[in-house]
Amino acid sequence: MKKLLILSLFVSSALAFSKPYPEYSMLERYEKEDPNEVQYVDSKDLDQYRLTFKEGARVFVGGKAIENTSLTFVMDKEGNIYASPDKMYLHHSSFLRGQKVACAGHLFLSEGALHTVMNSSGHYVPPARSLISVAEELLERGVDIRDMTFLPVQSKEVHNIEAEVKSLISEKTKLNKIKNKGCRSILDQILG
Repeated sequence: MKKLLILSLFVSSALAFSKPYPEYSMLERYEKEDPNEVQYVDSKDLDQYRLTFKEGARVFVGGKAIENTSLTFVMDKEGNIYASPDKMYLHHSSFLRGQKVACAGHLFLSEGALHTVMNSSGHYVPPARSLISVAEELLERGVDIRDMTFLPVQSKEVHNIEAEVKSLISEKTKLNKIKNKGCRSILDQILG
């Protein structure tokens, strides 16, 4: 029985963190937006908007520490997150030049740490489910999301997203405990 439980945990965790993440297109009314009116980021300049984490949930954009602010962000299907302070007036479509996204919205920081993720984008209107992809990616990067809020703009989905994020945290914690026992592989544990 124990072997089946460990196997099911391994399989469900492996599937939960699989990439590519589901993608969502821009709303049709924005598909023909004028790149001369909406600033598109050239692909060679995209790294200056790449979001990374150090020391837990400490946020860096383009290698620079970010403090108390809100950020406009998008995440692509591979889990790359791009962001800029809201005051820079980049649209969600700016980062990937109107291409599909796994999530788009706003990130809220306090003392340089991420505390809230929202899927608030008029260009993409990503579903509440897109926040799960962000939570998975943050966990994959080793970010502690236990005290973060993943707030869908679809208010009726708040409890569903909250429950799924708690489940992800629980699965990742269990998987890390298995990995940290010093076994050669997960199969060693399953086979005893």
